[in-house]
This record gives sequence, structure tokens and C-alpha cells, in this order.
Amino acid sequence: MVDISLQQTLTGTRLNAISQHLIDIAFNENSTAYELFQVVVFFAITWFIIFYILKAIIRPLVHNKPWLLTAIQRDYDRAGKKMLAELKISMDKEQFLEWAMNDWPRMQAIYIQHLVGSLFCIPSLLGVGDPSVASSLAICGVLSEMGWELQDAAEMLLVRAFHKNGKTIWPDSIVVIFLVHHSLASIIGVPMILNYRDNRSFHWLCVSYAVFVLLLSLLEVLSYN
Repeated sequence: MVDISLQQTLTGTRLNAISQHLIDIAFNENSTAYELFQVVVFFAITWFIIFYILKAIIRPLVHNKPWLLTAIQRDYDRAGKKMLAELKISMDKEQFLEWAMNDWPRMQAIYIQHLVGSLFCIPSLLGVGDPSVASSLAICGVLSEMGWELQDAAEMLLVRAFHKNGKTIWPDSIVVIFLVHHSLASIIGVPMILNYRDNRSFHWLCVSYAVFVLLLSLLEVLSYN
């Protein structure tokens, strides 16, 4: 019992030390690119775990529900079929319905992730509290976005490489589009932090992207009616 308690204490102490280390990096105006990347990796692991849990909760609640099937069929007829043709993706209507149904829980998790990332920036945009703390919180939002971009790209490539239906789940055109999309934030995020940490316009960029995604989700909900 003593050994177990000691182990739990040491584990808790170690986790506290790690979390404090990451917080110190995020709130340190002189953090290096290497140190910032440590926070990105932390967010990547955190979002991977959260996404896994969210998808496991959402999927049985919506899978093959009539309202979602109707919405996906409408999406295919309105734009999906044309999009598949333009991207040269070989997928008939039934395959599209199955793909979109399986991807829907993931998209809801993405909307939640972007919302959380944007909330980090609110104190800076509203001028609330100490400017240095507000900027550091906004930087947490940027690093959170980068962490999600990293884990999403890694998961996509792993599924594509090792899942038996990887090429169907992630067609060539979609992989290219997402890699380009993810690379933008991943490449410019840290340099922007190092040079424009306290720039409110930089913080607006993080929020505006999240707002854009959330507006897309609203349009998606409206399409169900």
C-alpha cells in the first residue's frame, strides 16, 4: 500500500511538473521554437484523445438516423456529386453516403475544437485583463490549433497507409487538399508567435478561422431542414 501511494504521489508530482513546464513555455515571451513545439505536441496528443472519446460518443447517437441520411443525400445531390467529379474521386452515391456518415462525428469534434481554440483569444480581442496574459492565452489558442492540425494530418496519413480501406476513406485529392491546408498553420504558426506574439491582428486570424468553420457548421445544420 505504501509503495502504491508513493508511486501515485510521484506520478502526480511528475504530471504537475510537466503541466507547469508547458504553461511556463506558453506564457514566456522569450520561448524558443523548440519549446513552443513541445506545447504543440501536448495539444496534438490531447486533441487526439478528446476526438477519440467524442467520436465514440457521437457515432452511435447519429449513425443511420433518418435526418442525417436525408441531409447527406441532399448534400450529394446539391454539390457532392459535382465535387467528386471535379476532384476525380471514384465514389458512387451509396459510397458517398457511407463515407459522409462515418466522417460526420469527426466533423462535429472539429467544430468543438475550433470553438475552444477561439475562446483562448477572447481576452486579447476584448482587451480584458493584463495584456501580457491575454496575449499568452491567445498564443495557447494558436498552439492548440497547430496541435490539432498535426494530429489530424498524422491520423489521416496513418489511416491511409495502414487501413485496408484507407484509399477509400482518404482519397488522393482529399489527402493533398488537407495536407496543404494543415501545412499553412503548421509552418507559419511558430514564426508568427516568435515575431508577432502581442499583435492583436494575429489573434484575430486565429479566431476568424474558427468563426468561418463554425459558420459552415451552422449552414450544415440549416441544410437538415
